[in-house]
Amino acid sequence: MKAILLIIVSLLLIGCQNNKEINENEHHESNTEVVSESSNEVDNEKEQNSEDNSLNDGEDKEENMELWNDNKSEQLDEFIHRWEQDMGQEYTQYAPGKNADLYGVKIPDGILKGDNMQMQPVLGQPEYNETVSPLDLEWSKDGQSEADYAVVAVYSDDTQVNQNGPHHVYLFVLRNGEPNILYTEQNQGNENNYLYFWPTENQELMEGFVNIVNG
Repeated sequence: MKAILLIIVSLLLIGCQNNKEINENEHHESNTEVVSESSNEVDNEKEQNSEDNSLNDGEDKEENMELWNDNKSEQLDEFIHRWEQDMGQEYTQYAPGKNADLYGVKIPDGILKGDNMQMQPVLGQPEYNETVSPLDLEWSKDGQSEADYAVVAVYSDDTQVNQNGPHHVYLFVLRNGEPNILYTEQNQGNENNYLYFWPTENQELMEGFVNIVNG
């Protein structure tokens, strides 16, 4: 009889142990599923954030790759106002429809290619035995142009009473994406109806413009 009781007790203990292991396995599998689901949610969130950051980075890079825009125009204007103080001059920004008056020539409208051209802009100074070549100028808001030179800004001290010499005009241009500044202080006409320009020798002005274009 005792032997039978021992067998029954042993079977009951074995059954309880098996049930405990089954419950533990089910609990472990359930926890594993929860952890896996949470991990997938985190991975999906990271992937979405990565895609959003990539889009934002792409937009920033696209803006920075623009040759010229309103932001760069504002930067140039701020730079000119600092630079003019060192020069002891006062410069005004001009654009098509808002022209400087260079001794009767409207700048820029009077030198841009088209029907409104008053004088042919040329590069070079014949008085210094330099070769003269016509300038193909077109106004551009983004630095792109089918002309040889995209004019993105014009500054002149034409409104300043200048007792020490002629007025100055600076054309801020891009040629094949490369920045340059063309300068003239011509104060009279000539038989060829040329308006002579040459690259500025003012390094501070040139470096400031280059940094803005490439910034």
